[in-house]
Amino acid sequence: MKIKYIKNKIREYGIINIIKILFSRLITILKKYNFSIIYFNYLQNKKNYLPSIATRLYILIATRLRLLDDTMSNRILPYRNKIIFNEIVENTEEYFDFSEDYTFLNLGSGERNSLGLNFLFALFGAKKSYSLEPGDINKESLLFGLQEVFLDLFRKPTEYKNIIYNKNFSFVLTEAVCIDKLMKFDERCIEDKNLILLNKAAENMPLEDESIDFIYSRSVLEHILNFKVVFEEMLRVLSSTGIMYHDIDLTAHNKYDSFNFYNHNIVNDNKKFHGLNGLRINDYIHYFEASGCEVIVVDKTINNDYSIDRNKITEHFAAYSEQELKTSRVKLIIRKQ
Repeated sequence: MKIKYIKNKIREYGIINIIKILFSRLITILKKYNFSIIYFNYLQNKKNYLPSIATRLYILIATRLRLLDDTMSNRILPYRNKIIFNEIVENTEEYFDFSEDYTFLNLGSGERNSLGLNFLFALFGAKKSYSLEPGDINKESLLFGLQEVFLDLFRKPTEYKNIIYNKNFSFVLTEAVCIDKLMKFDERCIEDKNLILLNKAAENMPLEDESIDFIYSRSVLEHILNFKVVFEEMLRVLSSTGIMYHDIDLTAHNKYDSFNFYNHNIVNDNKKFHGLNGLRINDYIHYFEASGCEVIVVDKTINNDYSIDRNKITEHFAAYSEQELKTSRVKLIIRKQ
């Protein structure tokens, strides 16, 4: 049985890619467990070290040791959130007035550095900046991520010109976080502040009706299996003049084969495919338009070089057009009409 499984994997990915995957995992495991965690445990047991310092050192080591494809893959340091923030503002400022008081919701913010992007929007004028994440929040990386954003603001102010040159910058900074507690690695730094972490599922958001003006998600909607329920929740909390901006990754989340789930039963093999729902671009558009919303396609990436064998794709995907099947990413603005 194991031999058959291995043969199928080799046929699916190719022997070279299999070797690359195994080698990558081996190096990651060796580096992570033979150095970072052992050192972290050593520091924790040393009475001369403060726990927060030990934790921060561990995160710093683990971050530097990651096998990075590019700087966007590092979720703790500021670069990634800075790029995402600027992109969101650039793509939506035609449709949303950031100069007015508004509330911001980051849907599925991630278990690590869950408030980094929210911090930027709090500094950009959001009177409440909510981060919704159902997973196991890593509080050390959350605090470290906030510290890094704060320090980066003053190291590279010109890269945050939309924020730091605001005449109310000092006020919104103190409203977002207690700097003294943040620099002491104290998780109470966001108590009674504009940054609000909600460790809840999107199916039942602890938010009032029409209380959110801007809903954002990145690489989240494709993982939501009961999409209709979550979609209705988003509509419930979205204000009548608010907008949603969703960046949806339509691939199989496989860097060697962008759409390898087309040849599999995605329902039965759901865990294997990162909990993906298999919806395509027009499915999302239909959901929103059927509820009376206006949908604006801001950007769409089509992988025209990908070869699709319609003799092999499963019934679930067979009804989609060639262009739908080759669309790898889409960015949508949705607003009520």
